[in-house]
Amino acid sequence: MINSYFPDIRSNTRVNLSECYQILKSGLNAYEQLYMIIDAANDERIYPALQASTNIRCCLFSEDNVPEEIKSVAPYLVKLKNMDEAMAWCLREGLHRNWMIFFTSEQQHITELKLHFKRFSIVLTPDGKECLFRYHDPRVLPAFLIASTPQERQKFFQHIGVFQVPLHSATEGTQILQFAEDGQQHLLNTRKSIARKDQQSWFSVNNIVEINAESATEFTHS
Repeated sequence: MINSYFPDIRSNTRVNLSECYQILKSGLNAYEQLYMIIDAANDERIYPALQASTNIRCCLFSEDNVPEEIKSVAPYLVKLKNMDEAMAWCLREGLHRNWMIFFTSEQQHITELKLHFKRFSIVLTPDGKECLFRYHDPRVLPAFLIASTPQERQKFFQHIGVFQVPLHSATEGTQILQFAEDGQQHLLNTRKSIARKDQQSWFSVNNIVEINAESATEFTHS
C-alpha cells in the first residue's frame, strides 16, 4: 500500500482521481499514450513514489554515473499506462502544487521522448547566458507556449500531440488547460474543478499566464 510509504498525506485538497484520469485521457487519439513529467525536486517523497510505481519512467537527466542524491531531485518522464497507487498519490498530493505537466504522444519509446526534451533543457537568455529551462513547471509552460512563434512551437511539439497543464484559481480550483501546436488552448474540465483546496489564496488561471508571460519571452527567439 502506498500509504505505508507515505503516511503523512499533507494535502488538504480533495482530488477526484477517477475524473482527473478520464479528463487527461480524453485528449488521446487511438494511437497515443498519456505521459507525465514530474519534478522530484518539489518534494522529498516524489522519488520514492516513482520507484514504487509500476509505470515505465526515466530520468530526464543523464542517469549514467549520477549519484542517488541527484536522481532524487531530478525531473522524470512517466508513461501513464495505469493509475496505480503511487501515481494516485502523486496526483492527490501534487496536482494543485505545480508538481507536474502531462502530454500525449504516439511515440512508444520513452527514450526517444527523453532525447526530444533534453534538447530544451538548456536555453540562452537575451544576454547570452545559459540557464535551465523549467518547461515542465505548469507555471512556466503556458507562458512559453503563448510567447512562442509557430516555428518554435513546431519544434517543441515534435512527437507531441497536446500538452495538458494543471492550473489553479481561488474560485475554480484545479483545471486542466490543453495546448495544441497551432496555439489553440481550451479547458478540459469547464463544468467543475477536479481538485479544490479549502484554505489557500490562488491566482486565477489568467493571472498565472500573464505573470509568467514576460519572463518566458526570454526563452524564445534565442
